[in-house]
Amino acid sequence: MTDCKYHDSAKEDSSRTRSKVTEKKKKIDDDTKDWLVEDINRQDTSDDESCFPSVKPLKKQFRTYPCNYCEHIAQKKKLLKIHMTEAHPEVVNRSRKSFVATETVLRARIEHDGKIYYHCSECGKNLNSPYTFYWHLRIHTGERLFTCHLCGKRFRVNQGLTRHLKDTHAGIKNVPCDLCGRMFSTRRNVEDHRRIHTGERPYVCNVCGKTFKQKASLFVHNRTHSDVFPFKCSYCGQTFRTRPPLMVHITKHTGEKPHACDVCGRCFRIKYELKRHRLIHSDEKPWRCTDCSLSFRQKRYLVNHKKLNHEPPQSLAAPQVTG
Repeated sequence: MTDCKYHDSAKEDSSRTRSKVTEKKKKIDDDTKDWLVEDINRQDTSDDESCFPSVKPLKKQFRTYPCNYCEHIAQKKKLLKIHMTEAHPEVVNRSRKSFVATETVLRARIEHDGKIYYHCSECGKNLNSPYTFYWHLRIHTGERLFTCHLCGKRFRVNQGLTRHLKDTHAGIKNVPCDLCGRMFSTRRNVEDHRRIHTGERPYVCNVCGKTFKQKASLFVHNRTHSDVFPFKCSYCGQTFRTRPPLMVHITKHTGEKPHACDVCGRCFRIKYELKRHRLIHSDEKPWRCTDCSLSFRQKRYLVNHKKLNHEPPQSLAAPQVTG
């Protein structure tokens, strides 16, 4: 008799457990119905596991897991997975098949020499897979889904956000510049910085021969040799090869001056103008004359100095007398 009571009690507990699981599942299903997925391109196209940070915490006191799709911050990776399941089911439950079948990707699909490519109608570039095509489209749309929860800076890809967190917010700067002693978080940052001292420009354009200190600068420059102008001003219709000049151009329409001097508060439309202005508040004179060792705050002052003091004046050629 006791055994019967025990089995009846266990059966009731099991029934209650199944009921709770069913209710929880129904809640998730109801939440899923509330999410309107207008375009699969709004979703991350990597594997499901990439919805969650795959890198180890940067240091012990930095053990947080920010959600890539909202401002939620989880203390554990497991809690982030629960949050994703309940708050962003359309991301967790998406499939690669559904992405590949989207109209945008199908329209871009072309076949050439027996190979499948995905053609970008904005710049003419052909991509090898639907996923690289998806990431490439964000260059033109400016879409940045990944937001830093510490400073609000946005990124096109999760790798950019991860690198930003490490380089900017980790607080670990233990790689020194051997020329000035300034500390950096990565050796790559030191190498980029050292070129300020050495003047080294290792990246060469194979079209015009122009050299650059950073690979990213060469990448942007390469577009100047293209006849494609994918970036269009929404105010006047003028087109640009790259995004940076478009953003500067737009400030002509808006009157915006986003670059402020942290010393006097004066604002500038172009970042370079601010950089040049800040030399007024500094004793730094980075432009040195190789002939007499005089130094100048700006390059144009050095150029004028060399013309006036070190370049021989151009003499007028005497007229030739014939006959």
